[in-house]
Amino acid sequence: MSAVRAEVKQIQAQGEGEAEDRSLQGYSPCDPEDFGFDAWVYIGIEGEEGSDLFDLVVCSPSWLARELSSGRSLARFTDEEELGSVVLGPEVWYMPRWDRTGFEEALRPLCSRCSPAPGWSSVASRLGRYLAWEYDYKYDEYVDAHPGQFRLPRGWAGRSWKQQQWSTVPA
Repeated sequence: MSAVRAEVKQIQAQGEGEAEDRSLQGYSPCDPEDFGFDAWVYIGIEGEEGSDLFDLVVCSPSWLARELSSGRSLARFTDEEELGSVVLGPEVWYMPRWDRTGFEEALRPLCSRCSPAPGWSSVASRLGRYLAWEYDYKYDEYVDAHPGQFRLPRGWAGRSWKQQQWSTVPA
């Protein structure tokens, strides 16, 4: 079995300043220090067709503060009934100033960090720690249906990311 590696296939941007084709290249905020948009990142297996959708909000801290204080977009960040005004961060990436190249360059090492793995679902679930994965509910259902099968080996807790790489996966 060969190891699976992730690669970014396409990125789209939706929000104020979006391009007609929603391309990230065409995204241009009015104020690069006060911006926010939905990013749809299509990531798939390196060298193969197809991808899964991972989405997030990319914004400046000032934009997020304004959105939360206005109450307009609070529902998109949190379940108001359960969490109140608490925002959970995996689907929100902060940048003090919009920089397309910087954003794109942050995705490459993320794909590398989550790869290689024995299969796509492992890679995608790892990416899901940082980006909202369109199929995370299916992965959760599978894990729930197989209790006890996904236990960490003894001594696993407290080890660094590099030390936690699966020893059975070829480099």
